[in-house]
Amino acid sequence: MDQISNAFIDIYKWAERDYKEYPFRFAVEILAWAISIGCSLAMAFTVPTPPLLILYPIWIAGCAMYGWAAWTRGSVS
Repeated sequence: MDQISNAFIDIYKWAERDYKEYPFRFAVEILAWAISIGCSLAMAFTVPTPPLLILYPIWIAGCAMYGWAAWTRGSVS
């Protein structure tokens, strides 16, 4: 159990440090996360005919946000 709580503490510290370093990037990543969850839920609730022409461009925009955030953090080589 200690390893799990330590992992959450480490994640919290990383998120806090990332927010202090670049708050805009942090907000963009939170928005991208919300877009991913929203698109997943929208697809799940509209099966068997999800509105793919609406959801895919939104999902791709979220992926681009994640890509930009990774690039600005230096996570992409």
